[in-house]
Amino acid sequence: MLMKKGYLFLLTAFLMLSVALKAQTIVLSESFENGIPATWTQENVVGEQMWIVESDGTYPNGAFSGTKRVALRNDSRQSMGYKTRLITPVMNLLGVYQPIIKFAYAQPKWTGDVDTLRVYWRNGEKDSWRLFLEYSSHVGEWVVESVDLPGVGDAYQLAFEGSDNLGHGIVLD
Repeated sequence: MLMKKGYLFLLTAFLMLSVALKAQTIVLSESFENGIPATWTQENVVGEQMWIVESDGTYPNGAFSGTKRVALRNDSRQSMGYKTRLITPVMNLLGVYQPIIKFAYAQPKWTGDVDTLRVYWRNGEKDSWRLFLEYSSHVGEWVVESVDLPGVGDAYQLAFEGSDNLGHGIVLD
């Protein structure tokens, strides 16, 4: 009887280890330390403002990790309302155990104004974007989000859309 319990324990431990190893699969990781990769794209929804890489940016001070981050800012303060998407390369998430997105962001206010960050997904470059996260409140310091990904498939993409509302911009790392 003791031998059967020992085998059952080992089988259970092996299964738990297998599940834990599947959860650690990293499909895409980007720190922007070498700029925005050529495999990422940008789409101007309204206006022509682009995401840029910053190394000594303020609001908040520095990057979350490393020395660089991406930012979408309206430094002119003369107009508002642009929207630009920073789009990941296509990823095959079939077979990935419980895929998540984990990122750090901040969007400090300027006087009372705050920009908006939206995260969209699609499963195929011809599919429509589907909103699944929206952040429209003041976030003055880095916050880390970890969220389950919806609708995963073999041609999966994410888009980080920044909308200008005359805040101090949006930063991602």
